[in-house]
Amino acid sequence: MSIVGQSDQNSAIGVFDPTAVLERIGGNMQLFAELVEMFLEDYPPLVDQIRQAIAAGNAKTFKYAVHTLRGAIGNFTVTGPYELAKQLESLAQASDLKDTQPLFDSLTNGVDQLASALKRSVSCSNALHNEGE
Repeated sequence: MSIVGQSDQNSAIGVFDPTAVLERIGGNMQLFAELVEMFLEDYPPLVDQIRQAIAAGNAKTFKYAVHTLRGAIGNFTVTGPYELAKQLESLAQASDLKDTQPLFDSLTNGVDQLASALKRSVSCSNALHNEGE
């Protein structure tokens, strides 16, 4: 069973490869849906923590939130937003947050695209599953 319909698969692969994710978790569609649900719940507060840490110049909170977000993204991809989070995490090591806003804006955009692709994948997956019943 495909995780996404063919028309959605091409747009999803630009952000993450649903086939690769599914292979890593042994084809378990329920686990995939649970990982997506957790990500969709967890990423907005992490993005807010990062935004607030930048504004406050709090490198410790910034580093923790970016690291946590990078780990969550890593369940789905190690490119795009994952790489951006990794770059931000490197900046946090230097405790220098003054030049992080443009990179953070790119990360936010990338994470939003990932979230949209994940929602589409789960939606298509559920539709395919319901057709098979």
